[in-house]
Amino acid sequence: MKLNINQDLCSGCRLCENTCAFYHKGLTSPNYSRITICHIGKWALPNITVCLHCKEPECVDACPTGAMYKDLNTETILVKEDLCIGCGLCVDACKFEAVIIHPETQVAFKCDTCNGNFSCSQKCDAKAIYLV
Repeated sequence: MKLNINQDLCSGCRLCENTCAFYHKGLTSPNYSRITICHIGKWALPNITVCLHCKEPECVDACPTGAMYKDLNTETILVKEDLCIGCGLCVDACKFEAVIIHPETQVAFKCDTCNGNFSCSQKCDAKAIYLV
């Protein structure tokens, strides 16, 4: 299964962000969410930013240490935090802007599908985030 998004359906409620943060840290803070909702444009339309786990991930190719890798069983792009040096090459390589260097840990930070639970899609009442 793979995450997909429909920007047109997003209400901007940010429930996906809170769900993600709670799954990983037990907190409802966007600082710990691996999915981001930002409001862009004159009318502040919500925009979902999340890793789409590309078939040919440029972030993986850019990583000099092998910290960013593709799990061949799940086809999920993951980060081995202990190998990440925080260089940001993966951030620059991601054309979807779905990877950041986390300000607290100084390592690559992105969607990990909640270990296959896809928490954000389960909580998205608008169905803007869904599985294919």
